[in-house]
Amino acid sequence: MLKNLEVQKLNFKKIYKNQKIIFILFIVGVILLITPSFFKHKKNKIIENSGNQKFVEKIQNDIADMVSNIEGAGKSKVLITLDEGEEIIYLAEKKENSQVITDENSYNQNLKRKTDDIEKKYITTKDSNGNETPVIIKKIEPKIRGAVISCQGAKNQEVRENIIKMVSVALDINSSKICVTKFRK
Repeated sequence: MLKNLEVQKLNFKKIYKNQKIIFILFIVGVILLITPSFFKHKKNKIIENSGNQKFVEKIQNDIADMVSNIEGAGKSKVLITLDEGEEIIYLAEKKENSQVITDENSYNQNLKRKTDDIEKKYITTKDSNGNETPVIIKKIEPKIRGAVISCQGAKNQEVRENIIKMVSVALDINSSKICVTKFRK
């Protein structure tokens, strides 16, 4: 009987340890899924997210105004999701150094290998206070992933179709990425 209790305690400890390990692996997996953007690297581009919120709010307000102008739509709320943030491409100077190195091996053969070094320097301007700012070549607006529109008239099929067409054209996204639902009273 005593031996049986000891075996049960050992089994319980093993199960508890396994559950701890599984829980820790689960938490690590969730963290990795939530933060994939930390592992992406983009060449020649610097991404700034400062204007994203203002961009989204402006689009949401504009779409909400347009939807409320559709006959039968009534009051509306709009949610816009982004696929990528705003990108700002800065003017840069690249210096590429290529070099071919010839090595002789033990068989009296010449082995050639090429080395490439790329040095990149951002071009900046100074303002009257002496602050340097990089020269912007291009600003690319955020890419819109989808839209959710909630309005009073969404129960009517014709109103829903008109909203989907309007939003699809206005945001240049596929109609399958637009959801129109009834506004809660």
